[in-house]
Amino acid sequence: MMLYASAQLVQECPDEELLLQFDRGQLSDLESSSISLHLSSCDRCVETLGELQSEGDDDPIIACLKQCLRDPLPPVSPKYAEMEARAKALEYEEKTRRATAWDLGTGDEGNSVLGLQIGPYEVLGKVGRGGMGLVYQALQRSLQRKVAIKMILAGHHASAATVARFLREGKAVARLRHQNVVQVHELGEHDGLPYLAMEYVEGGSLEEKLGLDAFEPRDAAALVVILAKAVEYAHNQGVVHRDLKPANVLLAHDGTPKITDFGLAKLLDTELNEDSIPFLTETDTILGTANYMAPEQAEGRSADISRATDVYALGAILYALLTGSPPFQEKSKVQTLQKVRTAPPIPPSRLRPEVPYWLEAICLTCLEKPPHRRFPTAQALADDLERWLRNERPQGTPSAITRLGRSTRKNLGKVVCGAAFLLAMTGFTLKNPNRAIEQAERELARGHAVTLIGKTGGPKWSQWRSNKAQGQQVLGDDQTWTISSWDRAIVELLPDPQSESYRINAQVRHDKSDIPGEVGLYFARKMLPFQPSSYEFFTQLTFNDKRSVMGEVIKRNPGVFRESPTSKDNVVRLVPHLIANVPGALSGDRRLPDFVGPYFKPNENGDGVWKDLEIVVTPTKITAGWNGQTFSMTPAEVQKKIDLEMTDHPNLDGSTPRGFIPKFELRGGLGLYVWKGSASFRSVTVTPLKTNLLAR
Repeated sequence: MMLYASAQLVQECPDEELLLQFDRGQLSDLESSSISLHLSSCDRCVETLGELQSEGDDDPIIACLKQCLRDPLPPVSPKYAEMEARAKALEYEEKTRRATAWDLGTGDEGNSVLGLQIGPYEVLGKVGRGGMGLVYQALQRSLQRKVAIKMILAGHHASAATVARFLREGKAVARLRHQNVVQVHELGEHDGLPYLAMEYVEGGSLEEKLGLDAFEPRDAAALVVILAKAVEYAHNQGVVHRDLKPANVLLAHDGTPKITDFGLAKLLDTELNEDSIPFLTETDTILGTANYMAPEQAEGRSADISRATDVYALGAILYALLTGSPPFQEKSKVQTLQKVRTAPPIPPSRLRPEVPYWLEAICLTCLEKPPHRRFPTAQALADDLERWLRNERPQGTPSAITRLGRSTRKNLGKVVCGAAFLLAMTGFTLKNPNRAIEQAERELARGHAVTLIGKTGGPKWSQWRSNKAQGQQVLGDDQTWTISSWDRAIVELLPDPQSESYRINAQVRHDKSDIPGEVGLYFARKMLPFQPSSYEFFTQLTFNDKRSVMGEVIKRNPGVFRESPTSKDNVVRLVPHLIANVPGALSGDRRLPDFVGPYFKPNENGDGVWKDLEIVVTPTKITAGWNGQTFSMTPAEVQKKIDLEMTDHPNLDGSTPRGFIPKFELRGGLGLYVWKGSASFRSVTVTPLKTNLLAR
């Protein structure tokens, strides 16, 4: 009945607008059927419809489609090929238009994406752009948490293979629940574009951190241990990352590294034959980043991608942390790939002499060309790095003899004899600059005391941690070690005391100073990998043996100021210290609330006087001593002062990361501190404490 009624409505001939809607397929099935019935019996309407079609300036693809409806074409027809090519061109144009719009921060309607609702997430702003799309910061209001929205885009960013990889990334990371892997909350779709809602990490990337400077060897090793354990977890879940690099390691506020971007991940347990996917990229099946990819990737051998591929990339990251650049970095990608395939990497110690031998051996083992010569697993790499950090011999690296070529080993006796003769004749000796510190840390690990600076002479090992250009260290007239600085000198003597229970003893003489200067010792130093700064956090025991500021004012203005019992006294302080070396910033030196020790009369004459300093560190108490007078506090009390200060004044110096509170730890680098002046140091020793001494 309804069909009959509708047909009755158009018996008087539909108007031109209704005919156009019919022609464009904009009517319902019932209305279209009614008009079709009418056209079958009305030549005038058929003629009108033909005129409208000729005047409509239809797109060629629409004309082809209409032709196919009237007279189907065989697949080999030229018109069929023309229609297919035109359809692909239109699809490309539309995708490119949408990609450009999103890239510029506008959606499909040309409006700003700020405030746009993508699923349950409200877009707050654009974070960055990756190989497959854009990353936005968004807010999930239901949970009041920030997330990162990664959107797959169109045009040259979204081939069929790219979409498949994007979806595989979501599935790959969704199976990973690890504190050092960026978590995926949801894989969804918005207006036909797939997206990933992920954990938002605000601390920048490891690549940005590397842009400032190379890492200290122990810091580099400790970081790669964390990454290797996370990679081992992923491997055990059947996921090979295949694109590990510093840019894909994000850093949280507290420095925790998190691996991200699994877009090229290979699922070891998948049935998908990814070699059948057409890779519409310039390198065809060469997937990854040239500077950090393994030789099997550089050769396009997808079938050979395995756990060893990620082990190579971890070694390349370690290499970059130690030297400041990846193992291979040529002018072009093609040249870099060629080097990856054929050339051995330059040993890190040739680029940076202070890189320790065994750490270099671990790094180079990861970078072996044949996969079977690398560490068998990421966990094996982590284990060897931890052995090195404990001053133990790594097990997964070949010895110096086995690393030599066959011809070299064959003539090794002649080489050694000739070298020994040459050294004896010239009086020349070879010295590993890190051998002294490695020996010291081994002795400490065995429970033996170590002398870092004797009664005369310089340190066995030292490293400037800041402002080396504004200071110097020399032997004084009395052959004791003297450090001078126009700003602040932090000179490390020992990267790790090997324990959380130890005692530091030193004699310090404050030679010269600006009025506010300080000299002394520091301990528990660690580096915090934030952006855009290189942060040092340590605790110092310092004093000023020259006249205090108030004492100088009173001396120059007698009778004007009233003296208190301590007006002419200076004070010893234990101070947690946070230093942010911020490029171009006026501040970045933040002294946190201190613990006040004994007051003393400063030295009135020009000659400095030796003072005895002592720091006793245990998990339950820290005791500071100055010339036999001591004061103490607990680690919890130190942390409480830090927490209160950073909570009440979170960004007092304008450079501290928002929400950051440094953690006071007992174990870390220790050394000498000089601010605005010069001081001499002698008899500096470190003694590990046994359990029965901890009550001291």
